[in-house]
Formats: sequence, structure tokens, C-alpha cells
Amino acid sequence: MVYCIKCGKDLPDDAYFCSACGQRTSRAEEDGVQAPQDLSTLEGSIETMVSQAVRTIEETVRSVTEEARAGSWDSNRYQVEEERTLTGPVETDRLLLEVESRNGKINVGTWDKPEYKIDLLIKAWGYTQQEADENLKALIVDFSETEVEGLKKLNLGFDHPAHRVSYSVCVDATLPKGVETALNLKTSNGSINLAEIEGSNLDLHTSNGKILMENVTAERLDGKTSNGAVVLVGVDAQVLNVRTSNGKIEGELRSRDAYLKTSNGKIQLSLPCNEGGNYELRTSHGTIDLGVSDDPDNGYDLDLTTSMGRISVDLPELEYLRSRKHHVAVKTRGFEEKGRKIGVVAKTSMGRITVHA
Repeated sequence: MVYCIKCGKDLPDDAYFCSACGQRTSRAEEDGVQAPQDLSTLEGSIETMVSQAVRTIEETVRSVTEEARAGSWDSNRYQVEEERTLTGPVETDRLLLEVESRNGKINVGTWDKPEYKIDLLIKAWGYTQQEADENLKALIVDFSETEVEGLKKLNLGFDHPAHRVSYSVCVDATLPKGVETALNLKTSNGSINLAEIEGSNLDLHTSNGKILMENVTAERLDGKTSNGAVVLVGVDAQVLNVRTSNGKIEGELRSRDAYLKTSNGKIQLSLPCNEGGNYELRTSHGTIDLGVSDDPDNGYDLDLTTSMGRISVDLPELEYLRSRKHHVAVKTRGFEEKGRKIGVVAKTSMGRITVHA
């Protein structure tokens, strides 16, 4: 008689593996047939390989981007540079800064002066010294300053007649503290970095560069990049929409309504959870790690899905509405009576999901 060595189920005489639990049978033991690799072990191996592949992609993208910014694709080119500074008073309670650039980073910070300062570092290239000089002279800095109904508007753009890439601009703006600030920043092949900003509407768009925000508050925040990470440090936005690809999303965030998406990158966030909010996190080929508060006044409604990976929830007082290997739906017991309600939808493929206090 053939039986399962784990669950004891009687099986056909030619069976090597149990149809109920997948373990080896007594015949398999006698014949020396090895057990199949445990699925969780297999998934762990796949997770490791995917994580390594994602890191390789991130390192390759970072290397290529840095080379492109440095102009290292052609070491024989000539380079010239010029610094310019734009300044002016700010006597209003509201300020809008619009920048449309390319091939360079944009930094925005604040100071205790009632004025703005915008430093520009302009670089131009050419295959001869003369061509480099001509490309620098041909670059048009288009800056305007207007004031309408209590709103100070600063608009900065650049134009160049050459179709090829022949210049880069680094923009470093310093704005007065205590002024409600709106930002509309666009660049490429460069990062966008914000620090100590109290904003209304913040729109940040780049490619081949990261987005970094430190101690930023906003009513609405929209950030988009590709081939770059998004790092949030002490960010508080009522509505937040962040997207990237080939880059991770990480940091500390508080929001009433947040959507964060990447591909080929992990999402690792810490939520203070000192007010209610809804968070949607999506990635592919990456893990999701979410740290939350274990305050007993918080209620959590979690919907977690992965196509290949483990799901782990380590929070107190949970009621499982669905508990499958790749899909877990769970609520805090007495969710409707909790003072703060936090909803999380997290989806990934080829990666694990972890929620913990």
C-alpha cells in the first residue's frame, strides 16, 4: 500500500507525490525520488533574482544618465560655462515660479529674505572652441516677472536655435519663507530637488533624473519622472500623485489621498498615520514595504495583491476578509469606530508585500 508520508492519505500504487499536499509518498521514499522544491523557496529565489535584476537596471540607468549629463559621449568636445543671477523683491503673499528647462537640475529652497534669487549655471558645448562660444551666446534666457491680484509670477525658460543637444542649465532658486508658493517645474536629464517649501500646487516633471523633496507641504503635489528615484522626506500633501519608472519610491509621507506608482523598482514608505487617508501603491518587479503606526485609535483597511511573492501583515487586532497566498484583504477589528481610518491598496508583481508597525 502506498501512502503520503506527511498526511497519511492512501494513494495509488504508482504515486510518487501526494495529490492532496504535494509531499512524497512511501514509494517515492523507497525509490529515492527527491521532493520537488518548495514553492515558497522557489518564490524566494525568484524574488532575489528579480531584486538583483532591478538593482542592475537602476545602476545601468544611473551610469548612462550621469555620462549623458557630463557630455562624456564625446570627450573631444569643447565646453564653456557662464553664471547668471536673477533677483527681485517679493511683496505679495502668493508666489508662482514656472521653469521650463532641459539637460540640468532644478533646485528650489527658501530663506528669510523678502526677495527671490535664481542662480543659473549655463554650460555649452561645441566641436571647436568657437562653436562652443557661439552656442553659449545663442542660448536665450527668457525671464519675466509680473504681479496680478496679489500673485507674484516668475516665468523662466530657455531657447536655442540648434536642434542638437548643445547646452545644459542648472537652476538654483531661493524663495522667501512664509509665502504661499506654487511651482511648475519641467526639465530633463536632471533632478528636481525641493527643500522647506510651503506650497499650494506643486507640479514637478523630469526624465532621467530623481525627484527629492524634504520638508515639503502642499495642497496638491504632482511629480513625474523616469529612470530616476522619488525620495520623500517629511512630505505632507493633501493630494499626491507620484509616478516613475526604473526607479524606487521611498521616504516618509502623510496625505489624504495618495497615488504612487513605479516599475522595476521598490516602494518603501513610512506613514505617520496621525490623520486618516487613502494610499494606493503600485509597482512591478519590486517589493512594497510599508511602515505604519500601531496607535490604537487607528483603523486600517488593507487590500494587498502580488502575482509572485509573499504577503506579510504584522498589525494588532485584525480581521481577515480574504487570506490567500497572493491576495490578502484585512481590516482592523472595529474599523468603523476608529478615530482615524487609513486605507491602503498595494499591488505588485514579482515581489513581496510587507505591512508592519
